[in-house]
Amino acid sequence: MKNMLTNSKKTNRYILWILFVFFSLFVPHGILLAEPNEAEQYKNVYEMDIEELMNVEISVASKKSEPQYEAPGVVVVVPREEFEIYGDRNLHQLLQRQPSVYTRDGFPYSDNITAFRGDMVSVYDIHTLILFNGRPIRESAQGLNVNMYKTFPLTSLESVELIRGPGSVLYGSNAFTGVINLKSRAIPERQEFSIHSMTGSYGYYDTIISGGYRSGDFGFVADARTVGTQGYPYRMFDDNGVYGSDNQKYKSVSATAHMEYRNFTVDIFGSDIDAFALGVTPSWSNPHHDIRNKKLFVNVGHQVPVNERMHLELNVTYNLQENLLSRPLPERVGTNTSDVLGEVTIFANPIDNLNIVGGYLQEYRRNYDTDNKYYQSIPSYNYEPETLYAQGDYKIGKSVKLIAGTQWNKSPLGDSDLTSRYGIIITPNEIW
Repeated sequence: MKNMLTNSKKTNRYILWILFVFFSLFVPHGILLAEPNEAEQYKNVYEMDIEELMNVEISVASKKSEPQYEAPGVVVVVPREEFEIYGDRNLHQLLQRQPSVYTRDGFPYSDNITAFRGDMVSVYDIHTLILFNGRPIRESAQGLNVNMYKTFPLTSLESVELIRGPGSVLYGSNAFTGVINLKSRAIPERQEFSIHSMTGSYGYYDTIISGGYRSGDFGFVADARTVGTQGYPYRMFDDNGVYGSDNQKYKSVSATAHMEYRNFTVDIFGSDIDAFALGVTPSWSNPHHDIRNKKLFVNVGHQVPVNERMHLELNVTYNLQENLLSRPLPERVGTNTSDVLGEVTIFANPIDNLNIVGGYLQEYRRNYDTDNKYYQSIPSYNYEPETLYAQGDYKIGKSVKLIAGTQWNKSPLGDSDLTSRYGIIITPNEIW
């Protein structure tokens, strides 16, 4: 496989040409600038009273839509209106404002970590899972979220759902202390196209192209972004006592798309970032002071109605990552992964007040060799783990909701184990 980590300028030109053709094809009947105020379609959350806010529907806690205050978890919803008012430029800034969410910049990777409940075990973001419309964006070698926090275009989102606490029973790897679900904005009923651009100090630039269109059963929203900066000066004594400095620079290009056709959905996210980093060790003697990370996420989903009380969801999720990191030797560390996840989920409401979610997933995880001039940091592997999970909730009157769930995992080495969760939600009255 030709290594994607070369000819970056040529690759970025191809991406921009593809995006140009994409928008030209799907917005053919004239250009409509997006309205800055979407009050025609959505009620502003800041105009809602407390009862309405408590009944905001979320989906991250149980893989199904439910009122936020009845969800089995400590869940916070950050609506689009909020991160627009605060002027958040990326996901990292959005998360910095959330209570009891900790962000950190490590020397191997910049702006790479989000932690919940004080859990920061390493310089790698391995205990937080990021979802795009409920589907996992992760890689199997190290569990990195390297470029998600800086490159993901917030303009593509309607809201961000945060679970403070474990969600592994439903989502598996990385969902150890927190889950972040990125929900794409609704597909507009009329054509929309907009370009936003800004610049700032330290050579900062940020340009976003957004569009959306619906025609009959087909509709889509898409966003493309290029952002970068020369960065502020970064000065320090390294672990050898050597003083050095560089700029906290980075440049990236990314794009997202959400498409619907009848009972089918397609979600896509791709990004490429080149950023300053000291490397594996905090040393100025490293021959390179940067990281290079590319991601491609694609999910195809299909909803199959069974009857009025039951439906199936079928998903195939693909995650590709190519990662380079500086190290003391002349070669840089390379880790390339290609993962496919197939999942079948059943949603049932067999009787009033009882909801059941169950599923089976099979993964195909592998890594592939880097270019010869890079050092392959992890031996080649090809794993096929599988998982079964189920969760049910039963509501007793209007005041009590019982939750129970379990997950069975079989590792590639043949070991298996169960993980369970139980809960009770008590609602004494409408506003408690």
